[in-house]
Amino acid sequence: MYLEALSGYQQKSAEQKTFQLTVKSKSGHSIEHTKTIVKTKLNPVDMKIGITTFKGLRNGRLLIEIHNKQEIDALSKTVNEMYGDELEVSTPRRRYPRPIIYNVPDELNIENAKEQIITKQ
Repeated sequence: MYLEALSGYQQKSAEQKTFQLTVKSKSGHSIEHTKTIVKTKLNPVDMKIGITTFKGLRNGRLLIEIHNKQEIDALSKTVNEMYGDELEVSTPRRRYPRPIIYNVPDELNIENAKEQIITKQ
């Protein structure tokens, strides 16, 4: 029973999708300065936006994660309208990795390789 409950919890958490938004200062201010602008002048609480992650990244950007696509759109639109000259907003693109498999036998073709990979998982 415990394992079933735990596996159900893991499935629910994996199903929740988050949408990301990054904010960067155009004039090169610090992450703390950008955080204070977003927290005080925009005030996501008044906009009724549920932010799940609000942290600074190494490249000088502020990462904001929200569970709702409409809230991300509303926040980015508000930032662009009010502080477009001071802050730069962008949404990160999803990366799709392309794995490379080495040491494949010559007799294995693409169709057989797909079947072999699927069956050996």
